[in-house]
Amino acid sequence: MRVKLTAIWILFAPLLILAYQNCSRSSFDSTTSASQRETDQPSNSGQPYDGKAYVVHGNCVDGTQIESRILLKSAYEGHLIRDNCQTIAPVRLGENEFDLHSSNATLSYQAKEFVLETPPVNVPKQASFFVQFQGALKNYAVDFYVVDLFDYSASEIAGLRTNGRTVLCHISAGIYENWRSDRDRFAASDLGSSLNSSERWIDTRSANVRSIMLERVGLASQKGCQGVYLTNIDGYAKSSGFPLTSESQIDFNRFLAFAARDRRLLVAQSQAPEIVPSLTDAFDLAIVGQCFSEGNCGSYQPYVARGKPVFVFEYSARSEDQCRVANTLSITLSYTNAAHDGSRYETCQ
Repeated sequence: MRVKLTAIWILFAPLLILAYQNCSRSSFDSTTSASQRETDQPSNSGQPYDGKAYVVHGNCVDGTQIESRILLKSAYEGHLIRDNCQTIAPVRLGENEFDLHSSNATLSYQAKEFVLETPPVNVPKQASFFVQFQGALKNYAVDFYVVDLFDYSASEIAGLRTNGRTVLCHISAGIYENWRSDRDRFAASDLGSSLNSSERWIDTRSANVRSIMLERVGLASQKGCQGVYLTNIDGYAKSSGFPLTSESQIDFNRFLAFAARDRRLLVAQSQAPEIVPSLTDAFDLAIVGQCFSEGNCGSYQPYVARGKPVFVFEYSARSEDQCRVANTLSITLSYTNAAHDGSRYETCQ
């Protein structure tokens, strides 16, 4: 018996050793890859970010109210993206460069105390809303009212706020519209493919485009808006006429989101369901049109998972089936018309 076992060992030993070597090599390669990923520097596109934001409040000369911001990727890594009232290229901070306090509510970095960033206005997970872009403002009893930034005055916005509503102002962030008052600010090189006779996609990588959009965010603050609703932020998925990518779109969307937060404004996402997971830390809520019709309502669940609201409007006839699904997904669904002129408002209640 001993002779037979020895013979079997001699026969299979080389195979066992080879398998062990391959296993060890695979394990080493996997560890090396993980280590490499952990030490990768974020690119200038602003990725990767997926953590909580910590800020130092302050009144900056440009009207912003956040002096510095760190996004905490983990307890051992943070990314400094705003410093001394200036937005900067992301700087990776290792675990020895900042001190996360035991409460997780504050951290220290270079003698500054950062506090966990909270929305400037309370945003309940379930709330009522209405979107109106034209026509005389209606008086619906809702929690959140979305109006066009250019087409409603500061006094009209103040009137809505007086009645207890939180007012978000709509900014079309990804297209050129030839009726806007700042239309002449766009350079010819900023304009891409046409959507129709009055609208064209714009190059969201352009410094000039970003400057225009920053001014719009600033205007929202000046007019008394409590937040901004960014639409047409999915040019990467359209025939825009530019080589936009999901990465460049994420960067642009986050750029505007944090610009809004710097001014203590709420920020709401519209389209771009494919890149939702990369945006939920920078945006406070989602306001989505036609996700039932387009079959992608589930894509916005990362907001729900973070305790952030998802508001959905549909143009179709009111549907009890859709209302049941909305309740299951913990999203708020209402019905309006495509003109957003205030003439229709139905809810699931």
